[in-house]
Amino acid sequence: MPRRRLWIREETRLLGAVQIMTGLIVHFVGQLWTYLFTTQVIAFGKAYLPLVVITRYTYWSSVCFLFSGVFAVLTERMRSTFLMSYTIAVNIVSACAAVIGLLIISFEFIIYSLTTQAPIWPERAQWPIGYTKLNISDNKDVENGNANCQIM
Repeated sequence: MPRRRLWIREETRLLGAVQIMTGLIVHFVGQLWTYLFTTQVIAFGKAYLPLVVITRYTYWSSVCFLFSGVFAVLTERMRSTFLMSYTIAVNIVSACAAVIGLLIISFEFIIYSLTTQAPIWPERAQWPIGYTKLNISDNKDVENGNANCQIM
């Protein structure tokens, strides 16, 4: 009986690399976000606990995306039905992780808008971010290069 060849598209390795990069980006952005969250709690003393922190989404979803990408690359290289079945299963799990992430972000926006009256960061700033009040005393000084500027 002739052995059937497993038909896999050539783009599988590229899609696996994209999934690996997505997993790494999600992980490192989650690390940065965790650092910013802890410094916010230290700076403001407010304990706002986001859903992403409660669910630890950035950690388990990045693992799902990494495994999905690794299995896709291995399947394209080794071409076995055993790896193909695991690749499909892990891809389904990572797609579910992406949908769960969208739901978490949607719920986070809703909860934050309902429970918070004012944003936290402007409480620390004297002026809104990006706004400076510039006083130039005399136009003749500006033309001579001796501008007397004060930022208020």
